[in-house]
Amino acid sequence: MADGNEAERVKGADLFDGTGDYSAWKQKMRVSILADNLTGTAAAKYVFKRVTGDASAIMLAEVGDNPITFPFATAGSVFTALEMVYGATDQQSQFAAAASLKVLTQRDRSVEEYAAEFTKLSVKAGVRGTQAAAAFMAGLRADVQATVGAGAFTSFSDAVTTARRAEPIAQRMRRAQQGGSRGGGARGRGRGGTTQGRAAQTQDLSTIECYGCGKKGHMKKDCRTNGPNSQGGNRGGRQTQTQKAPKAEPQDDLEHSYHDYVGGNE
Repeated sequence: MADGNEAERVKGADLFDGTGDYSAWKQKMRVSILADNLTGTAAAKYVFKRVTGDASAIMLAEVGDNPITFPFATAGSVFTALEMVYGATDQQSQFAAAASLKVLTQRDRSVEEYAAEFTKLSVKAGVRGTQAAAAFMAGLRADVQATVGAGAFTSFSDAVTTARRAEPIAQRMRRAQQGGSRGGGARGRGRGGTTQGRAAQTQDLSTIECYGCGKKGHMKKDCRTNGPNSQGGNRGGRQTQTQKAPKAEPQDDLEHSYHDYVGGNE
């Protein structure tokens, strides 16, 4: 029976009842056994006391009704009894987690949110160390990756710490680029207007009728017959004559004509 100190430790995440993550629990048990320097039957009892519920019934399924001695010689034998049921389920879960991890990316989430989801999947998939660090960096948003720069990380925690520091810098750079893009867009619209003007100048002239000669295919300004560059041509395409003002008659002649007219009627 466990003493008071051990009973205090046997709680919460230390217990496995068949509904949690078996792989993560098993890994924790192994580390705890090494930390307490337990071996053989002592290690088996340490794990045995932390199996409850349905998992406990499965663990004891192969044990006789009246065992004379403790039925598990090592911690490995306890794990073997559990893996007959939970191992296959855990393997399927591991494959599913690995598949999800391959397509996991940061997208619009913060580095903190992305790291939290990545951690859950990487534990289930059994991805650790430099492999986890490389996969985590590959899923970061492009601007964060560019800020972090090239380089390998020896641990997943180092990669997460570096990405957290790079994120605010990447955000400032992204906002600056977006501001420049808006300014460039306004200038681009101006250039776009010029381009549209050029397009209008190079439009199809086959349906355009010249006001100078009446033919189609060119404008009046380009007319070779009656255009401004043609001989004798004018802007209107018609010969124009300068109208001369009538020559003014001398005042004396006008007076004589008036008197002659009046005299002739008297």
